[in-house]
Amino acid sequence: PDTPWHMCQWHPTPREMKRVLWQFKQHKRNVAASAKSKLRRGLNLKAVSGADSGPSLAQGLSAVVSAAAKVRQPARPTGVPLASCITAHDGGVTAMTTAKQWIVTAGRDNLVRLWDAADVLKTPSSHLLHPQTVKTLFSQDDLSSYVLFAQFAAEDPHSPLAFGDSHGRMRLFDIGASAAVATVKLDEGRCGGLSSCVPLDPKVFIVGSHRGGIYAVDTRTPSREVWLSHVPRNRGPISTMLTVSSDAPFGIACGTLRGYIGLFDMRFRAQMASTSLPQSPAIYDMASVSSGPESSAPSIAVATSHFDVVRLNAGTFQETMAFKPAAMNSVRCLCATGKGDTLFSGGTDGMLRTWNLARPEGSKTLAPPPARSLGYNFSRGAMTIAEVQGGGATSATLAASQTAAINTIVGQASNHKDSIVKLACVTGPGGQHFLVSGGRDGALTVWRNAPVVQAAA
Repeated sequence: PDTPWHMCQWHPTPREMKRVLWQFKQHKRNVAASAKSKLRRGLNLKAVSGADSGPSLAQGLSAVVSAAAKVRQPARPTGVPLASCITAHDGGVTAMTTAKQWIVTAGRDNLVRLWDAADVLKTPSSHLLHPQTVKTLFSQDDLSSYVLFAQFAAEDPHSPLAFGDSHGRMRLFDIGASAAVATVKLDEGRCGGLSSCVPLDPKVFIVGSHRGGIYAVDTRTPSREVWLSHVPRNRGPISTMLTVSSDAPFGIACGTLRGYIGLFDMRFRAQMASTSLPQSPAIYDMASVSSGPESSAPSIAVATSHFDVVRLNAGTFQETMAFKPAAMNSVRCLCATGKGDTLFSGGTDGMLRTWNLARPEGSKTLAPPPARSLGYNFSRGAMTIAEVQGGGATSATLAASQTAAINTIVGQASNHKDSIVKLACVTGPGGQHFLVSGGRDGALTVWRNAPVVQAAA
């Protein structure tokens, strides 16, 4: 293989290929049966009413195939909240995860809450997330610890839900039963705080700890971890983890607070490659984003303490693009939507930014009216998208007027008075994504989407 990433590509055995072909044939049979059923219902309606209202066979097949192949609409947030709760948690949001219309949050008040955003996503009016839609799942018994991550095993809200706290305890929770299934103390309590988690499949979680431990926890045997590894001890605490590509869900990347990134292939339980960012900045979050036509390997967007976001090629770890906010504030969280060509970031200045990888000129700062987004300048030679005051300015020429403009926007925003530390997308009607943000001020906000502009015929 050309790069370590290519070792993570799936090369099916003949037996695996036979199974995949069988599943594909079953899918075709199900689609055809559904199409025939829709056509039969249409013909029956025509016979009863006498009207030519029944669909043709082509229309029936088209409707079924379109429904099966529907791609979720990416989030298009504006600077206007759709719904919010300014007191979701006392002391700040420390963890957040979503599945369909459900939002799970945890805070420094030791509470873990479940929010049902279904009604919010259906109505066009802005209102608060009502207390009736909130359910407290549990409260931490030990007041000296708090939840650092929350993660569903799949996009189904009925799948296992995992929590990890600052004392190294992992809790598996069943939302349907409103009860904890198991509590695991990883590495016999020597792991430190559990900082991040990704699902390897609906039954297995990969968990990272503050002491550099990487653990595999099987929900079918949750008494202890089934596998253990470490990043080098001198590389710092693990702060974030992600599945690099949906095409190879066993390719896991982890980042640390000393600028170290490791790529693991969980089929072989081995580290395939690693790199250290220049000057060892703290890595706060990572997201899988599009690479563009120049590379077949996926890309990783990395939020660092150096006040910017960099896009790295997962095969070579070379920097392919940089995103530079104007304010000298750390970027604390990332969220990609669509096909990974749109990236959202939140940071210590309390603002949300949209970075458009496909159309850099479409990048913007989410600002509530009457404030407007600052300008963005794209340098194709340096592959840098910089937030600037004017179209011709660069990030090196920012002055006090730039900071004043940002402070004006922040002053007019009424939802986050402190750092934005968590971002996620929740799914509304029709598969449309909505951006959700959680702040250090304890606020939780669902952001209104911009209307879809129909192309001229």
